[in-house]
Amino acid sequence: MAGEAGGALDPDEFWHAWAGGSAAKVDTLAPDWDFWDHAEAPLTALRERWSIPAGGLEKTA
Repeated sequence: MAGEAGGALDPDEFWHAWAGGSAAKVDTLAPDWDFWDHAEAPLTALRERWSIPAGGLEKTA
């Protein structure tokens, strides 16, 4: 039998991440998106290109 899995998902953090993903200008789950096409690009450049804040997202709650 499986043990208790309490605390495995923080609903507030889940929706915070969801909001951040919806603000980004890239869909990394799209069938035609390829990690290797971007692997050598500097992270700061990718964040700027895709509107991903370097410091993370501010929490509203």
